[in-house]
Amino acid sequence: MRGWSKDVIRATFQIVVLIIAIIAGVSLAATGSITAETGKLYLMALPLMLAGTWAGFRLYGRLDEAAFRKAILLFLLLSGVMLAVPAVV
Repeated sequence: MRGWSKDVIRATFQIVVLIIAIIAGVSLAATGSITAETGKLYLMALPLMLAGTWAGFRLYGRLDEAAFRKAILLFLLLSGVMLAVPAVV
């Protein structure tokens, strides 16, 4: 990320997250893990996902390069911790 503008960082992470979401969705569908209950939970979470997306769009324009880079690194750290904690516990 060093030397990348926030636009390049955003574009790179957006495509990576999109590809991961597609692969996860296809994998879950292929194994039969998507059920009516999954759909219900997804619909329950949808308003919060949309609120987070809206907040991200609003904040993106207000953050300078350094603040944006710190926010991305913080979210990556939190994501890694959330993945690691269940494996340890």
